[in-house]
Amino acid sequence: MRALNIHWKHMIVPSGIVLVSIWTLYLGAVAIFKPVQKDGSDELSSSVRARSSSTVFHGRPASSEPLEVRTRSGKHGGGPSKEPEAGKKATGAKPKAGKQVAKASPKDSQNGAKGKAKPVAVAKRPTLKPSAAVAKHGQDARMMLRESIMTEAFSLAMKSEKPWQNLIAVGKVQYSQGQKDAARDILLMAEKMAADPDDSQKSSIAVREVVKVMLAQRLNDEATAALQNIQNPYERERAISEVAAWSARQGRVDIARNLVGQIINAGARDVALVAIAESEASFEGGSLAMQTVSTIVNLNKKDDAYRRIAMKRAVQKDFIQAEQSVQLIRNDRVKNATLASLARYRVRSGDSLGGMNLLQRITDPTLEDTTLRELSAELARVGRFSISEYVSSRIRGDSEKSYALETLSVELARSGDLSRSLVSTSSIPVKSVRERALRSVSTVTADIGSPGLARNVALRIHSERERNRAYRGIAQAAAADGDHLSAYNTLQEIDRPDEKALALVSMARMRQKQGDSRQALSMLEDAGRAADLVSSIATLDRIQSDLAVAYAERRDASTSMFLAEKINSLSRRDATYGYLARTLVGKLDVTGAQQSVQAITSEKLRLKAEDDVARSLAQRIKPQEALSRARSLGSSRQRIIFLLEVSRKT
Repeated sequence: MRALNIHWKHMIVPSGIVLVSIWTLYLGAVAIFKPVQKDGSDELSSSVRARSSSTVFHGRPASSEPLEVRTRSGKHGGGPSKEPEAGKKATGAKPKAGKQVAKASPKDSQNGAKGKAKPVAVAKRPTLKPSAAVAKHGQDARMMLRESIMTEAFSLAMKSEKPWQNLIAVGKVQYSQGQKDAARDILLMAEKMAADPDDSQKSSIAVREVVKVMLAQRLNDEATAALQNIQNPYERERAISEVAAWSARQGRVDIARNLVGQIINAGARDVALVAIAESEASFEGGSLAMQTVSTIVNLNKKDDAYRRIAMKRAVQKDFIQAEQSVQLIRNDRVKNATLASLARYRVRSGDSLGGMNLLQRITDPTLEDTTLRELSAELARVGRFSISEYVSSRIRGDSEKSYALETLSVELARSGDLSRSLVSTSSIPVKSVRERALRSVSTVTADIGSPGLARNVALRIHSERERNRAYRGIAQAAAADGDHLSAYNTLQEIDRPDEKALALVSMARMRQKQGDSRQALSMLEDAGRAADLVSSIATLDRIQSDLAVAYAERRDASTSMFLAEKINSLSRRDATYGYLARTLVGKLDVTGAQQSVQAITSEKLRLKAEDDVARSLAQRIKPQEALSRARSLGSSRQRIIFLLEVSRKT
């Protein structure tokens, strides 16, 4: 046979076509068999799971089911979707490339010829709707942010000076957010941190606080075990007694009774029994409470228990049982005080005659007058003016009667009955109280929008000091209403420099709130010049305190601190620094607020100011800024309070 004589040049074009065809088929196969990429929700789910596994808290998030499983499930709570096996079951064999590609349109055929084949999944994968996916993404983001904030708070609590105290705060927030298991673990850790073998008394006090929170979170077994872990028997019984009393007053009498059975010391036992009797009087009736009182050994504790039973029955309007309890009280002083309280309850309930009859049984005339004065004032404040007048007429002493009529006059003026108010004022027997009452009536009349009538009342005042105070009140009321011309004219009638300075500061603060910053500054400067003429140190301290707060409202922290430093009274200076801290943090001047806090000498006031600054700042920032903002705060305790407050709103 003759061999074919084919030149190699004739094979170039066919070979090129074959190579191009093979490459095209390869690209198409790769595109068809390439796995479907996970969507963004799966990536987010992996991030959430990784974050949850690394946290120090043992509680579960609001939805512990992974997002990947839920999005691939056909029903709520179903198992993972099994779409890859669906193709096998439908065809009986492994799906081939030809069976995976749907019938293409002419346009698709052209695109395929260009090497742009589109892969098609074996079965349609169920996915979240766009709105639901966005909501789920936001929910998971908030959960992660809250978890990071709580982790930082937990870390700070463990490193703080009193870790058990701060861990209690963290546990409370965890419990309020539904993380009960995490809260339990944190409280158990707090109980261990509270133990101090070198100071049994301090350790006992700390454990009591932890146990109270455990009981509030229904961790009864853990609380009982924590109490038994106190080594000192005396301190252990004191702790059990206090916790039993606390439980009884919370309405959990069954726990209190069980704890009392563990107490041997009579004194500690009596403390708990008093609280149990009081709680029984509120929830289970007076008879059972009386039986509990009979087991109390100490007579003073027994009288205290009868007094508490009487008060609880009076709240329930069971005055018969209350009076029977009063009759069992042996101490006259306690009995008189209890009768006075019962009389107030009866008058408040509408039984004025019954209340007056109870007052007649009081053997101390001074206590009777004091009670009548308090009753008259209470009745006047709720608008029962006729009964208030009757009660005040029963008062024997001039001082108590004057105080009662003063309150009645002011409340009548506040209700708009100025004529009746002036008649009541004129019947006040003590002159100084009468002058003060006229000043108060004038100020109240101006506050309700009648500056002309208020000025007429002020003209009746003979005391220069009280009259100037009345004019100050009228000027302040006019400035608050926006009538600055009337306020300025009234200001000219004030002769005393201290009252003028106080009026100028008040009017300046009002102008500042109304947006007139320039005029407000001018008034503050005038107030400073008027303060230089004041000789009284106490009055000057008050003016400087008001000036410091006014400058703080203008975001002028340096001037505020300078004025506060000049205050002579230590208590007023500390109080002023507290006002400055709260005012400056409201203006987001954290540095100035922290400087004010650190200037407070009283530890109690300083801690309160720290808490106020932390909570106020937490309400004014975005949760995403919490971790960075926490570094600008001072102590670990303040940072923890700040982070927990942010967590509550996240």
